[in-house]
Amino acid sequence: MDEEREVLKSIYCLPGECCIDGNEVKVLLHVNRDFNNSEERKKSGVTKIDVQVVLHITNNYPEELPVISMISDKIHRNILVEVKKDVHKQVEPYIGSPLICEILNAMQEQLEERKEVVFQALDSCTLAENGNQNNLDENLMWMALLHLDHMKSKNRYVKTIMKWTEDLNLTGRLIFLNRLILIVLQGYHDDIKEYVNRQRSGNVDVDSRGQGCKERMLSVLSEQKMLDPNTRFQDFSVIDFYSAKELEDFFTHWNMRDLYTSHVKHIHGIFL
Repeated sequence: MDEEREVLKSIYCLPGECCIDGNEVKVLLHVNRDFNNSEERKKSGVTKIDVQVVLHITNNYPEELPVISMISDKIHRNILVEVKKDVHKQVEPYIGSPLICEILNAMQEQLEERKEVVFQALDSCTLAENGNQNNLDENLMWMALLHLDHMKSKNRYVKTIMKWTEDLNLTGRLIFLNRLILIVLQGYHDDIKEYVNRQRSGNVDVDSRGQGCKERMLSVLSEQKMLDPNTRFQDFSVIDFYSAKELEDFFTHWNMRDLYTSHVKHIHGIFL
C-alpha cells in the first residue's frame, strides 16, 4: 500500500488532485472535450469536467475491492453508476494484486468512452437554453437524515448499508453514539428514495432467533435539497462518537446545525 501511495502522488501531482488520509484515497479525474478546430472551442460552453473519486480501502484489501464513490455536478447519475459497474468488471481479474491505479485507469477509460454523450447533454440541457426548472431540480443533490432504533447484528447491518450506498452512489455518514444510530445520506433524490425502500423492504438485521428480518423502525427525520456546498461529503463512512458534544460539533462543522437542533438533540436517549 505504501508503494501505491507513492505512485499515486507521482501521477496525480497537481494541487488538489490527490489526497490520501489513512484508508481513504481521493483523486480528481479530468475529462477534456475534443475539438477539431479553434472555432469549435470558441463556440463551446463546458470544455472540461472534473470527477471526484473516493476510494475507501477495506481491511481485506487487496483481496477485496475498495468502496468506490464518484461525484460530479456535470455528469448524470446514471452514467456514473454505469461507469462504476464497468470498472468493477474491468478490475476484477486483478483482485489480490495492487488495485488502486488499475481502478483509476479503468475509470478514466470509461469516462473517456462516454464523454461525447456527456458533453452533448451539457450543450442541450442547460437551464439557460430551455428554461426548464424540472431539469435543474432533477440534477440537484438532496440530503436525508435517518434514525435507526437498533442493530442486533451490527457487522452485517453496516456491511449492507455500505453496499447499498455504493450501489446508489450516495455519500454521507453512518453515526453511532451510545444507543443512537443516525444515517446522513447525500445524493440524487430518486437514489435516496431507493435506499430507504431497500432498507425497509430487505432483510438487513436478524431477529431473536438469528433469522434475517426487515427494518421496522426506520424513521426519515428530514429530506431537503442541498443548497450549501459546504455540507457535501466526498464518501460514505462510519463514525463512532463518545459524547453528545462530539456529535453536536460534527453537525456544526458540516454546516448542518439546523438538522441537529430540529431533529437530533430531542431524540430520547441521546445522552444515555
